[in-house]
Amino acid sequence: MEYFGNYNYKTKFYLSLLSAIIYQLGSSMVVSIGNFSVYFISYIHYKDTWVSMQYGNIMAPIILLLLAIFSPLSGLIEKRIGPRLTLLISSIIVEVCFILYYYQRNLWIFYTISFFIGIGSGLSAGVPLKNVCRYFPKRKGFINSIIIFLGGLASSLYSYIGELIINPEKIKITNKKIDPFYPKEVAEKANNFFIFAMIVIPITTIISLFLFIKFETEIKENSDNNNNEKILQKKNLENITNTKEIIISFRFIRNLLIISLMPFWIYFLTSTYRAYSPLIGIDQKIISYLPTIITALNSITGLIWGYLFDIFGFQIIIKIMSIITIILSIYFTIFINNEILYIIGLIISTSVSRVGMMSIINPHIMQVFEFRNYLIIGGFARSFNQLSCFIAALTSVLISSNFDNPIASDLEMPYRIVAFTGIFLSFIGFILSFFENDEKFIFKNNENNNRQSLGIDSNKEIETEDCEQNNQ
Repeated sequence: MEYFGNYNYKTKFYLSLLSAIIYQLGSSMVVSIGNFSVYFISYIHYKDTWVSMQYGNIMAPIILLLLAIFSPLSGLIEKRIGPRLTLLISSIIVEVCFILYYYQRNLWIFYTISFFIGIGSGLSAGVPLKNVCRYFPKRKGFINSIIIFLGGLASSLYSYIGELIINPEKIKITNKKIDPFYPKEVAEKANNFFIFAMIVIPITTIISLFLFIKFETEIKENSDNNNNEKILQKKNLENITNTKEIIISFRFIRNLLIISLMPFWIYFLTSTYRAYSPLIGIDQKIISYLPTIITALNSITGLIWGYLFDIFGFQIIIKIMSIITIILSIYFTIFINNEILYIIGLIISTSVSRVGMMSIINPHIMQVFEFRNYLIIGGFARSFNQLSCFIAALTSVLISSNFDNPIASDLEMPYRIVAFTGIFLSFIGFILSFFENDEKFIFKNNENNNRQSLGIDSNKEIETEDCEQNNQ
């Protein structure tokens, strides 16, 4: 913006970072919906004639999956209408969906709104992140993880606030078999959370857009010692990229397999611990605090992974994550029914959470496939990673649906089978990681095909990107 035109490079970076953080704080509200889906469905139960609590278990994965699936669109839209307008349209869609949530009285309307809020959130996914990381590309891992870390803390805070708004007395479901819903006096408070969301979204959006500064490289001018002629640094046109070339490359497919197969068991664990914990004797008060604790730990470990990414790179970090996942899968195969060891393993599993994965996936995509391809290519990566999370959650629902009122012994064997599957998938990811590296993707000469590259590349973009490293 013009009112920031005279600010130096670092000041613009800090303002852009603050803008990205504030926008992430608002968008984290969408993710938190899944934490309270059982309350919302209980509310619908008292307003409608039919509802199933099983759908509540996959509410969060569905919203996140929709967000990820539609996030590649952010790359196409952002290049046509600009980042600010993209963020504004995305926020308007999300705000309208929260208003509709408040007035909904039907389960299928609830899910239809969730579909559109996934689209709305996906339209802006990665836009502020890409913008701020371009200021200091050598620190993109840490910058990325800071934004995700604070967004994760916001989700944790929203989980805590939501519980205070909806169920401050920690009233629980009395009989899951006969009446698997929260009492009416609790359910009637569920929609108050949407009022809170309707206030947070516009405030964070307005502040974020005010602080947002689109990255523009200051092309350096160097004087020739012989004739004092100024020489502009430009990109060699032989390095023009094409997004289609990336999508059909084996390296891209290999990256998708690594980030979708490796964390399967951890995602399954995340989607089942709230239902499984009371079955093995864990106290209800401890369970009520687990979402907040786990979300906070996810964010902290994500921050650590992002910092280590800048030092060691993707190849080493993903191997470490794979090993942790393999060990945890074996651990839970043995100790799935021990309440103390279950909690300990659950805490350790936060090191390979979705937040931790995004803390290394985002900068890796930026580094390997270049910034200008990040929004679309990163969108595909997030989609496959979140698809793994959704399948894990769906698996848990399918297992539990076989029992009217399951006990721990009913679920031990199915959960051990899933854990063993997790060992196998993690091992595949571990093996594939040996073939991946941190070097940039080598493109063919696509100068003639540049205009067919899904509309996200341009000569201007290419010239500025070459100078990013020179601005540091």
